[in-house]
Amino acid sequence: MSPINYQAGRVVFGLLIAVLILRLVIEAVWLLPSPVADSTFFLTASVNYCRSGFLGTTAYPIDPTGHSRMVWHGFVSPMLSGVLNPGCRPAVYYLILWIVKASTAGAIFLLSRRRNYSLLTIAGLATFTLAAQSFIAFRPECLAILLIVLAELAFEARQPVLLGAIMGSLLCTQPTVAGLHGLVLLAARPALLRNWMQIGVGYVAAVAALLAIYPFPLRDLIEGILLQARHLVSRSDGGVVSYYLLSPQLPGWSLLLIAAVVVVARRAPLLLLTLPVFWFFGPRVPPTFYNLIPGCVLLLLIACGLASEFIANALAAACLIVGGIGLTFMSTRDALTIARYGDTFESTRSEVRQWQAHGANIDIAPAFLSLTNPELHITDPNAAKHAPMGRGSIDLYAVNGRPVSPCATSQPGQRVSLTIGDRTLFNSNSGWMVYVCRSPT
Repeated sequence: MSPINYQAGRVVFGLLIAVLILRLVIEAVWLLPSPVADSTFFLTASVNYCRSGFLGTTAYPIDPTGHSRMVWHGFVSPMLSGVLNPGCRPAVYYLILWIVKASTAGAIFLLSRRRNYSLLTIAGLATFTLAAQSFIAFRPECLAILLIVLAELAFEARQPVLLGAIMGSLLCTQPTVAGLHGLVLLAARPALLRNWMQIGVGYVAAVAALLAIYPFPLRDLIEGILLQARHLVSRSDGGVVSYYLLSPQLPGWSLLLIAAVVVVARRAPLLLLTLPVFWFFGPRVPPTFYNLIPGCVLLLLIACGLASEFIANALAAACLIVGGIGLTFMSTRDALTIARYGDTFESTRSEVRQWQAHGANIDIAPAFLSLTNPELHITDPNAAKHAPMGRGSIDLYAVNGRPVSPCATSQPGQRVSLTIGDRTLFNSNSGWMVYVCRSPT
C-alpha cells in the first residue's frame, strides 16, 4: 500500500473511532434518534417481551388471530434485545444497538486483516456499514449485517459448521436477507457445496434451537410472514429514486451495490442470475429497500477481496463518501436536537404525566410512549383496553419525521425545525417530542 493511502487510512480510521464514541453518547445517553416508523414496531416488541414475556406489539398488529403476536417477521433481534435488558431500561436498548454496530466494525477489522485489505479499505467498509446500521436502527437488518460479517469470518476460518449455524441464525433474524445471502454465496463460491453436509448440520441445529425458544407455532410464523408480504406489496409511498439514491441518511448507496455486483460478477458470472431475485425483494416494492442493504455489505466485502488494491480502494473511497455523508447528516441532526431541545425523553415523559394528572384522556399516542411512559401500556396487547374517550381527550403525535402539526388549523403546532441562525437545516428534530392536539369540547 502506498504511504499516501496508509496515512489516509489512519486518519479515516481515527475519525471512525471518534464517530463510534460520538454515537455512543448520542444513543445511550441522550436516546437519539427517537424510534419512529419501522423501528417502533420491533423495539416495542422487545419492550413487551422484556416486561411481560409476550413477544408482540399493537404498533404493528399483523396477526391472523388478532392477538398482535409477532408472527410477521424474523424474531431473533427483538427477542435478543428483550432478554439482554433485564431491567427493561430504555437506555439499555440503545446500548445494545450500539454494541451490535461496534461489534460489526470490529468484525470487519478482523476480517479485513485476514484478507490483507488496506487500512483505507477497512475504514471505508466500516464507515459505510456503521452508517447503514445507524440508518436501519432497530430493524433486524442491523443484526443481520453483523451476522453476515461473522459468516464471512467463519468462511475465512474454514469452519463450515459454524458458517451454517450463522446462516441458520440469519434465517430466523431476517428470512429475506438470509435467502439473498445464500444465493450470493452459491453464485460467488460454488465450492462451498463440497461442505454442504457440515454447513447443513450447523444450519439445522441453529434453526431448531431458535425455533425451540420462539413462543409461537412455526405454522403461524409462516402464515404471518406471507400476510405481511401481501401488505407490503400494497405500499405505494416513495420510489426507487427516494429510497435508493436520494435518501439523506445513505445517499446513493445503490450505486455501491451496482459497483460491487459488477466487480464480483467479473469473477463469478453466476451472480447475474440472482439479479431478478434482488429486484423482486427490492426495487419492485421500493419501501422494502432495507432487504438489499445487508446484501450490499456482503457484496462489498467479497468484491474487495476479488479486486485489485486500486479497485478495492476506489470502492472504499465511495463507501467513505456515502457513509460519511450519512453519518454527518444523522449525527448533526441529533447534536442540534440536543443543543436546541435538551433531554426530550425526560421532557416528554414529564409532559405526558402532567396531562394525566390533569385528568386528560389520551386517545391517540405514538408507540414510543411505551418507553417514556410505560404505565400507559400503549403497545401492550395484554393491557386492559381503554374506555371510550370523550370530552377532554387529547391526541399525541410524534414530532420526529413530522415537521407539520397534524392538529386542527386553530391549534398551531410548536416549532420543531433545527436551525443555525436563520437557516433551517432540518424540518423536524430527532427527539421524543410530541404534538398535543386537543379534541373539540
